Amino acid sequence: MKRLFSLDKPSTEPNSLTRSAFGFVLGVVFMVAVTKIFQVNDFDYLNVKAGVQALISGINPWGENLNSFEFFNPPFCVIFLWPLLFLGPKPILIIGGALIFAVLFFHKSWVAFSWFGTNLFLWIVSAGHIDMYVMGSGILLLTLSDEVEDRRVKVFLRILGYGYLLVKPQGGLFIVTLYILLRKDWLGMIISALVYGAPFISLYPDWIKTILMTPPNWAGCYAN
Repeated sequence: MKRLFSLDKPSTEPNSLTRSAFGFVLGVVFMVAVTKIFQVNDFDYLNVKAGVQALISGINPWGENLNSFEFFNPPFCVIFLWPLLFLGPKPILIIGGALIFAVLFFHKSWVAFSWFGTNLFLWIVSAGHIDMYVMGSGILLLTLSDEVEDRRVKVFLRILGYGYLLVKPQGGLFIVTLYILLRKDWLGMIISALVYGAPFISLYPDWIKTILMTPPNWAGCYAN
């Protein structure tokens, strides 16, 4: 006898993009609470902001006469960090944390939420770091690039993702290199090298010299 009624309920599980959007909103709420409960200093934020302002003004922030702030991000970072000129450290932290939430909800990486209970997370918040903002943006862009079918859009999202991640090369370089090798994204790698390299080529020698010869003064972030 043919079954007239089915006991199987249709799946109501949200898709990955819906989960990501929900995670972002939840992340905003969480980070607003975090930045209200814990003290947020502006050491890292002000250093990066000063460097971005110098680049926009046509000044080499790694020049010999500019020792009033520590700026270690690569020259092309001005493309991605200009919002720092309009936002304070708390909004950057809130957006960054929300982006990380969005990535974790997208991949259902529930165990990874334990990171938000670590001392490293609290240190990033207390020092006003931009790490979550750039890393969250980069990883989310690479994640979205895997979801689109259009080749041009895919490459465009990957190039943006590489740029955001390489703003923090000490962590982003490994992710970008691994992603390029796994996806065999040679076109994205070549275009990224041209876009983020050629226009700023004259600044790279001074930047490299600075990061090799002038170690960051991490203690300074606690003095504030």
